[in-house]
Amino acid sequence: MLAKTLARRPNRRQGGAAGAVLVAVAALTLGLLAQSGSPSPSTAVASTTPRPSPIAIPPANASPGPADPSAQPREPSQEPAEPWSPVELPPLAAVATLEPSSSDDAGIPANAAFVLASLTGDPARTIADRLAISPPTEFTVSDGGRPTTVTVKPNVPLAAGGTYRFELRAPDGNVAGSWAFRVRGPVAVTSTIPGDATTNVPLRTGVEITFNQDGIADMADHFSIRPAVTGTFQRHGRTQVFVPAALAPATTYTVTIRKGLTRSGTDLRLPDDVVFRFETDGPSEVRARLVNPATAWMRPGMEGLARLDAGEHSLIWIGTRRVIDAVRLWLW
Repeated sequence: MLAKTLARRPNRRQGGAAGAVLVAVAALTLGLLAQSGSPSPSTAVASTTPRPSPIAIPPANASPGPADPSAQPREPSQEPAEPWSPVELPPLAAVATLEPSSSDDAGIPANAAFVLASLTGDPARTIADRLAISPPTEFTVSDGGRPTTVTVKPNVPLAAGGTYRFELRAPDGNVAGSWAFRVRGPVAVTSTIPGDATTNVPLRTGVEITFNQDGIADMADHFSIRPAVTGTFQRHGRTQVFVPAALAPATTYTVTIRKGLTRSGTDLRLPDDVVFRFETDGPSEVRARLVNPATAWMRPGMEGLARLDAGEHSLIWIGTRRVIDAVRLWLW
């Protein structure tokens, strides 16, 4: 079947609506064209709808001040002609003093007492109530010769070689004073390089001994190394170094710092010998010696073959003997 399209003629009502639409479109188009063009004085029409006026945004580096639309952006401020000077705060006024009963370059004695003196006229006992010791240590406060002084005595002897800090608080909780004191103690070795029982030490290494305080006398007269090695001594602060001329490979050396080494100008001494051992790097060697005296036919320089009887051992012993030997050397 063929479909036929029949054309119908619009009636009057439809024609009138189409005409109205065409007129509205034409009027709208003319209005848009009129707004897009430049208005002339004779055709300008004042709008009764208020519009917001533009707001001038100052540049970020401009200084605050009255808005001036005609003003140009200002240049960044220049560096001051004079250099900046540090602000110096006045030192805090001292509230009290704290002095040990005795002291020297090595520190204070373990049974030291301390005299707390008030500098403000306040009773010294009142100030002592705000005194604390670190590490925490209980103490007793007794009256001094004047109301402005008291004696502070720790209840137990102070630890030799330790450092104690006394801190005084103000009534508002702020720190009003602080003092630190080191307690006299014997000379001691704090570390060595190489360490005890160290193996595979390089042949060009030095032997370093670090002490626990300054002013230790030269250790040359109290130092020994076996097997004997020549060398020189150096000092770097609390550390003294023996620089050997040459160390033998695969050799165990024993270093001894003999007791009696003093701190210069004091009676403090090293109370006991300090001994440590180390083994240098190098190929392993087997050394043997004759148990029985040499016979008449043996001569110096003779060479030959020898049989070493090491005995029989299990596979477990063979696999763990190096670890056991290292532990034994460390315990020794």
